Amino acid sequence: ILVELQGSLDFEADPELAESLTRQYVYMAQRVFEGNLSQRAEPLVEVAELLETLRDGWVEAVNPPRDDAP
Repeated sequence: ILVELQGSLDFEADPELAESLTRQYVYMAQRVFEGNLSQRAEPLVEVAELLETLRDGWVEAVNPPRDDAP
């Protein structure tokens, strides 16, 4: 999943965002590796939480709250 996310980044559209997300994806990949190597769940739980936060941000970006108040 992380490789696909990183591969889908568009550095031409927004270089700063793409670089920031690259750093996050690299960090998460390192934590997954550490969790697998040490057979500990904590790094994997951390990555799952980070991915959930990213997902929530994308959902909000795609479906911004509507202000239907009069």
